[in-house]
Amino acid sequence: MIGNVLRVRYELTQLQSENSLFQTFTAFDKLQSCEVSVRLVKAPYSKEAELVETLQDVVRRVGAVRHPAIEEYYEVDTDEDAVFIVGQITKGSSISERLRKLATFSVPAAIEVAVALCEGLRALHRATLAHGDISGSNVAMQPDGETRLQNAGLWQAFYVDPHGREAMLMAGAAYTAPEVSKGGLPTPGSDMYGLGVLLYELLTGRPPYHGDSALALALMHATEPVPSAKQVNPSIPQALDQMLKKAMAKQPTERYRDGEEMLSDLRMLQDALRFGKSLSWPLKAEDPVSAVTTGADPKATAKAGEASPKSPRPVKLKEPKIEHDAALPSWLKIISVFVLGAVIAIAILFFMVNYKKPAMVKVPRLAYTNFSKASDVLTKLGLHLVKSRTITSEKDPADTILTTNPAPGALVYQGDDVKAVVSGGSQYVEVPDLRGMTTDKAKSTLEAAGLVLDDRTEEVSDRELAEGLIVSQTQQSGEKFERGSRIHVKISSGKSRAPASSDREANTKYVYNLNITIQHEQQPVQLRVDMTDDRGTKTVYDAKQNPDDVVPVVAEGYGSKATFRIFYDGQLVKQKVVSADNADDGSDSGDNTDNSDQQN
Repeated sequence: MIGNVLRVRYELTQLQSENSLFQTFTAFDKLQSCEVSVRLVKAPYSKEAELVETLQDVVRRVGAVRHPAIEEYYEVDTDEDAVFIVGQITKGSSISERLRKLATFSVPAAIEVAVALCEGLRALHRATLAHGDISGSNVAMQPDGETRLQNAGLWQAFYVDPHGREAMLMAGAAYTAPEVSKGGLPTPGSDMYGLGVLLYELLTGRPPYHGDSALALALMHATEPVPSAKQVNPSIPQALDQMLKKAMAKQPTERYRDGEEMLSDLRMLQDALRFGKSLSWPLKAEDPVSAVTTGADPKATAKAGEASPKSPRPVKLKEPKIEHDAALPSWLKIISVFVLGAVIAIAILFFMVNYKKPAMVKVPRLAYTNFSKASDVLTKLGLHLVKSRTITSEKDPADTILTTNPAPGALVYQGDDVKAVVSGGSQYVEVPDLRGMTTDKAKSTLEAAGLVLDDRTEEVSDRELAEGLIVSQTQQSGEKFERGSRIHVKISSGKSRAPASSDREANTKYVYNLNITIQHEQQPVQLRVDMTDDRGTKTVYDAKQNPDDVVPVVAEGYGSKATFRIFYDGQLVKQKVVSADNADDGSDSGDNTDNSDQQN
């Protein structure tokens, strides 16, 4: 399937994962010039009309839930017999892979992951949706450190077909709540069970139950007591151990109801660890219970206002007479005055510290609002809005707030900082029109757009533009290129000068020969070579190659220089600039290198 193009738009470039129902690919959207994920429904399920209708409903409902911790779905599309879901691309590895490589997570790191997942689940649960398949393979750890849930709600498609439902239950037996294994439908409560199992794994490096088969695991989840994670990892706080037991309770009524309820306890524990406080279980205060006198016999306790007939009449004791004749020694009086003064001073200091403590305010909901407007709102509340991280987003405009920490509804002191993850806009930006500008003006214009002016400029004669002004640009205005791309321009040499040699070369056709060796690869790759000359960029080679193949590439171009970009499976691995003088003997090996290895 790699290399296939669906709907003349989505080019499949890499297989991400596969289960009984879907093959999930990384794909390049040629229309939007960005990467997306494509979940291709496997045969024979793709021919079931009810399953396709269910997918469309799931994508519509989950797609309406916008949260950074939930991978977005865009649409369900078809191409002849193929049915597929187009969605947001998620980079990074799954938590299951991270656990295999790095063993356990620290307590603060595990809680941070659980908080992020609960925030995403809260968004789903508020929309009356259940994720339905919480597991280590469905949680991605992204390169920027953020955590994201994948495959939300797709359990409904599995449940349309009895075989698909059975396959899903067997694959997720290590995380499935007992009531779901017995035939019930996934709910927010069963999501919390799966999250409890996952958090147990993060803290201990192993699952809570071990079985030889899916059936044995399901039986243990239903009958075996919830194990203590603290016995495996003594560094786990007692309160967190109790939270895990509540999340994995056998009965749904004894479990966390949804993501919001567990998120509240996690944040209390997170704050306690941050400030070195200890917590007792349960975390939320309960109503006081009337105390009973220690050692008293309840049967012998008389009702209020009643006197036991056998009880002796109380004897009234005479108060002893206290003598006040003896005077206190002077040294004892001095010490007493000193102690009393110290007590008063401490009381005054305590009052002043608490009196000056700033007021607490509630963090408002700021997601998907402009950063500057949100900053004005927080300033009026006495809070400071700061950018903690900027990430690219193909759907949200630049300076749009995606999430905040603390989250909306949290109580903070006036004067505190609220950290925001902000959209940096699309990864691809439009090239501005540079014609008629000086190079200094072009540099500032490109920097504002997120692009860079190529230092390798060429001079051409022009009858209309004065010397030093830009005559033309290789990347045309209005075209979209990745941020940081270099824009090549030609500069006027003035009216009086003879045409530059480079101007003549721009109209001369040259032949470039390139030998590319497929190295450091274990499997066949889709090799693509793009060439940029004085007349633009075009693909000169695109075919699947085996490891260690030597691929001769012959290309015709215009101008004294041409830039060749070499891609393996859609990923740029090498860039080489070849001059016309040595075009015939230029050779290259497609070693995996980064931009710092580009030849300019």
